[in-house]
Amino acid sequence: MGARRGTISERLWRHVQKTKSCWLWTGSRNEDGYGRIKTASGSLALVHRVVFVDAFGQIDSTVCVCHHCDVRHCVRPEHLFAGSQQDNMRDAFEKGRRARGIEHGHCRFTEADVVRIMEADRSGVAVTALAQRFDVAFNSIWQIVHRKTWKHVI
Repeated sequence: MGARRGTISERLWRHVQKTKSCWLWTGSRNEDGYGRIKTASGSLALVHRVVFVDAFGQIDSTVCVCHHCDVRHCVRPEHLFAGSQQDNMRDAFEKGRRARGIEHGHCRFTEADVVRIMEADRSGVAVTALAQRFDVAFNSIWQIVHRKTWKHVI
């Protein structure tokens, strides 16, 4: 059956619409909008990763394939680049695609709250007491005072 349908590369390019800028995947997509295709083994692969490997060579499974163009179903090799998960997150923040601070939908603090938390921590107030004061989990305060979250607040 696989031989009749062609190789993954042959099947892939049948579902690409080339525009002046992006090459758009017109086949199946996952819930996040990334193109997907069935491999010879029957598993699903992300199309932009398949194209990247075809164009630039094998990559480790921990490597992210990111888009310069930010179009999730774009498969134009020139629009793709390899990076770490940290590179991918930094790219998203720099392009304004990741909410942070009060813009985040699950935010429980304002920037003023965070300043107060950091000042209270510096003056010796226990993280447990701060968590109780703000009615949040210990870890939420710990993340702030150890600069794991809200790093943009001075």
